[in-house]
Amino acid sequence: GALFVCSVSGYDAILDFACPFRRQSQMIKETDAIKLKFALSQFQSDYLTQTSGFDFVVGATQPQIPPELAKLDTDITYYLEMALMSISLTRLANLLGLCATTQPIGHADGFPVGLMLMAPPFAENKLLRTAKAIEDILQTTLHKN
Repeated sequence: GALFVCSVSGYDAILDFACPFRRQSQMIKETDAIKLKFALSQFQSDYLTQTSGFDFVVGATQPQIPPELAKLDTDITYYLEMALMSISLTRLANLLGLCATTQPIGHADGFPVGLMLMAPPFAENKLLRTAKAIEDILQTTLHKN
């Protein structure tokens, strides 16, 4: 099998359009919904073409360390930005209709680190077997240390 490791970026325009919280909250018109559906379909097609030679795309579950807790309670804009950041990479799989897993793999600077595997649609069997193998290896490795 082949593996494609990447840092996911470049889909901010679609997310700006798809997520009303990213812009000022507003209603989406029917014509905009159709444009969004077309854009997502095109993005999915492009993504699947670019990753077609690979079994999985592997990346971090979170793009950065957790936000400041005190500021989350007092600043709604910060809260919304951090909430969207926290799902920014996992949301890609949802938007594109991919199957994906995420699992803890250790800690960095005292914070948990997660590994995300994304596979093409309907590749759940291979994805879950691989995720289980990674989990078994990590448990064995972590218990030795």
